[in-house]
Amino acid sequence: MGGFYVQICRAVGSRPLSASMMRRDRRVVGNYLRKTDNPFAWMKSASITVDFIRVLQAVGVVRQDLDPEVTAHLLETLSYGQLTIGDFKSPDQFPPFPVVMEALASMLDRWLSPEDGSNSEAGKEVFRQNFVAAKERLEQMRLARGQAG
Repeated sequence: MGGFYVQICRAVGSRPLSASMMRRDRRVVGNYLRKTDNPFAWMKSASITVDFIRVLQAVGVVRQDLDPEVTAHLLETLSYGQLTIGDFKSPDQFPPFPVVMEALASMLDRWLSPEDGSNSEAGKEVFRQNFVAAKERLEQMRLARGQAG
């Protein structure tokens, strides 16, 4: 779980526009985000949800004893913190990014993974299904926008 989370943070963080969209930064994307049919509206549902944590618990990727609501909230806090830390602290004060990501992955694995090991293949399948669903939502939005305009 830690490795996947780190890859997402790394991908989003390396693309300023993606990071701005995830933060819903109105300074960058403007009032566009206030429109209910904007292409980024789907991202709210792409966040770490309680149901997603429950699915990961059901397939043995996340510990059963963790509260899914609290776990989802804490993961999102880490995500948004990683994306916004530069607003509060000068980047020259940051530890090296690879060191931070390795530490984060290790911390997440120790926190989330069951003591007897996690079901990595089942976890990968859950993530694949989520990616497919997200791509389908984007395609539906693209088609709907094309038909409307």
